[in-house]
Amino acid sequence: MIGKLKGIVDSYSEDAVILDVNGVGYLVHCSARTLQELPRVGEPTALAIETHVREDQIMPHLARRELDVCVGIMQGKSSEAIALALGISVNTVRTYRKRAYARLGITSHNELMRLVLV
Repeated sequence: MIGKLKGIVDSYSEDAVILDVNGVGYLVHCSARTLQELPRVGEPTALAIETHVREDQIMPHLARRELDVCVGIMQGKSSEAIALALGISVNTVRTYRKRAYARLGITSHNELMRLVLV
């Protein structure tokens, strides 16, 4: 799955960048070209990342639409974009998100990402 990770550039290495996303550091391996195009340390950025989702962590616990909403969230989509893609209202997206988070025992997007990323 392709997801979007938004954060502040914390540091670089030869083949990776560490992004600070609301106080959580994510190590993202990147091509040399991507690293050259990133902003300086301390500046915000967003990276499209390929993720491997541990579906076994969330699939058994969620209804189909709750899972659809969570996938949209992990892809960096807004509630409006998720609603449009699923043909439902923004309020319904918020309801599904709230139910999904409660079933998974989490309270935020960051916790969702930590739960499902390998």
